[in-house]
Amino acid sequence: MSDVCITGDSAQIKVLAITASNTWGLSLLVLLLGYGLVEVPRLCWNMSKQGYSLERTYFKIAKMSLERIEAEEALEDALSVCQNAYCTVFSNSVTVVHCLGNRRNQFWSFIFRDFLLLCYIL
Repeated sequence: MSDVCITGDSAQIKVLAITASNTWGLSLLVLLLGYGLVEVPRLCWNMSKQGYSLERTYFKIAKMSLERIEAEEALEDALSVCQNAYCTVFSNSVTVVHCLGNRRNQFWSFIFRDFLLLCYIL
């Protein structure tokens, strides 16, 4: 094995380490501030334009509307599955309205209570 000799005293190594850390820190600072110095004025400029703000708001509204519709469809599917399961277990009738009858509110209160407990546990 060859011995690796570092020429120079500890003061030179210390200066080299400090210089390297300062260089790294300053280059990272320039990169991050460069993005911020460009993006913040651009955001202020775009928000001051009414057309841009309006188009952005329309896009957000459309996106939220689609998410709401998908959530409503998922809820309707879950409710129909629950109703079919209840009819299968507790009744011989095929129609959902007939098989739930007067016990509809009691059934849904049990379903939602169990659902909330499941959400709390998870």
